[in-house]
This record gives sequence, C-alpha cells and structure tokens, in this order.
Amino acid sequence: MKLKEHGLAAETELNDIEPGVPIKIGNVEIEFFRVCHSIPDAMGISIKTPLGKIIHTGDFKIDHTPVDGKPTNFQAMSTVAGEGVLLLCSDSTYSENEGYTPSEFIIEEAFNKVIGEAKGRIIVATFASLISRMQQVIDIAARYDRKVTIAGKSMINNVKMAKKMGYLNIPDDMLIPLDEATKIKDRRIVILATGAQGEPSSALTRIANSDHKHLKIKKGDTIIVSASPIPGNEKAISKTIDNLFRQGADVFYNKNSQVHVHGHASREELKLMISLFKPKYFMPIHGEYRHLVAHARLARRMGVDKDNAFVIEDGDVLFLTNESGEVVGNIGTELVSVKGNKISSH
Repeated sequence: MKLKEHGLAAETELNDIEPGVPIKIGNVEIEFFRVCHSIPDAMGISIKTPLGKIIHTGDFKIDHTPVDGKPTNFQAMSTVAGEGVLLLCSDSTYSENEGYTPSEFIIEEAFNKVIGEAKGRIIVATFASLISRMQQVIDIAARYDRKVTIAGKSMINNVKMAKKMGYLNIPDDMLIPLDEATKIKDRRIVILATGAQGEPSSALTRIANSDHKHLKIKKGDTIIVSASPIPGNEKAISKTIDNLFRQGADVFYNKNSQVHVHGHASREELKLMISLFKPKYFMPIHGEYRHLVAHARLARRMGVDKDNAFVIEDGDVLFLTNESGEVVGNIGTELVSVKGNKISSH
C-alpha cells in the first residue's frame, strides 16, 4: 500500500515469502518462521551464515489463541534451535513487564460488553495495521446489528487490502461510506478510526478537537481507544481522551477497561525464547535503551555468559567469532527527515 501511495509500486520488485521455505542469498540461507504479533503474517527470521545461525525474532508475543488462528510455530523454532544458534536478536519492547502478555482473544468480552450496552454511536480507535482487532469489532458489530464505517485514510486503505487478500471477513452490505453513516440512526453504527496514539492529523484527534469534516462528538457517544500509548505519545493521547470526555463522550481505554492487549512479549515469554534457542551470544533489539538493558540482564540470568550479551545502539558494529564477540566501532547514523520530495539530515 505504501509503495503504491508513493508511486513506487511499478518500479519495485516484490517477492512472496512463505514460512519454512529457505531462500539462498550468496553464502547465506534465510528461512522465516511464524510468530504472533498485532499484524497478519508476522515472522521471525533464521539466518544461516558460515559462522553460525542468527535468529531475529521480529516483533512477537506468544499467543495460543490468536484471532487469525495462526499461533506461534514452536515446531519450526525447535527445528531451527536444534541446529545451534550463534546469536539471538530478540524483541525487548516489554522486557520490563512481568508475566505473560494476554491473548488477543481475551478483549472480546470487554468489546462485547461495551458495544452491547452502548445506546448511541460507537467509535473504536486502533492501529491501522491491527487487522485482527478490526475483525473482532466487525464480528461484534454484526452481532448487535450495527453497520461499520471507516474514518482515516490509512485504515480505509488497509481494510480494502485486507478484505481483498482474505485477511478480513466483512459482508459487503455491512461496510458503508462515512458520509452515508452520518444519515443512519446512532445505535446502528460503529466507526473504526485512526488516532489511537493521538497523532495530530488522525481521525480521532480531529474528532476530539471538533475539527473533523463529518464527525462531531454527541452526548452519549461511546469511544473505545484500543491501544496502549507508545512511549513519547502519552501526552498526546491523554489530551485526546480529555477532550472527548469534555464533550460528553463515554471513553473506554487501557486505564479503565480491558479493551487492548499489546503485541509484544513480556518477561516469561522472553525467557521462553532464550531457553528455546539457547544462543551463544545475545543482542536485545527494539525498545528504549532501558528495555535493552533489562532484556540483557534477563538473558544473563537465563544462562547467557555475561560477556556475551551486548546492549548496542544504532550504528554500533558487533564483531563475532566462535570464541568471542565485541563492539569494534560505530557507523555514523543520524536522523533523516522526509518532507514531500525533500530529504534532510539532522
């Protein structure tokens, strides 16, 4: 969708990837294995090099009852692990959270209660990429004889693509245009919207600021913010929720209702991944620096040698041999801004 949006689809070669099918690139062999996350077809990657095997988990959590029915493939991971793992690069986003991350399935009860009891319009804000969450909302809306409409360009595009590719099951007569949705009774509509992170130009933020072309908050509206704030977005989403309450809406969010579970592994799942792969070297990835430190400490407690767990930052060069590993330098990196056709560095 993004390639098409920016006019790059015609000049870009895309290759279909299937889990368990090796791909040879020079003297490196790559194989994908299925994991669970908040997007469809999330994959971890096994990279077989002459020195040994590198595992990159990607974003993951362990969900035994995922909405799409495609759980983490432990058999494939066990096969990969049985050949020995040189380096494990593992998702650290929720490495400070004790226990396990709940399954996507558990929020259905909260959604059913909120949507079933609402007397007026319902607006559900979530990530535009969270197709399984949209499916849950659509299924419950159908249960209560409500139509569904979409507010937000990225979500409209993703819903079209997900429906076309079979990731989203929604009857043709159930999905209606936004301008048509404003003409039917409030108790008959659910609005799926972007803006769960308080993004300035998103649908929910513009609604909260009374700046949306089609939607204004009415007393009796029910808003579900189905997301946890990403670090750095807390102030923006808090302001959005305050503005919605101020205008008379009833708002359900992660602090007052179980309307969201995140898509990243908590500490017990991270332990399981380390125990399964038993890597010689460990490198935590994806998270703030404190998350990387917490994850590295966890790996050391799980048996990784204290000198073999590396907390590195963007640009650091990690050099590994079968005997030892060390950070040997840094490739200069900097922030890059893209505005239209202009690219600038900071």
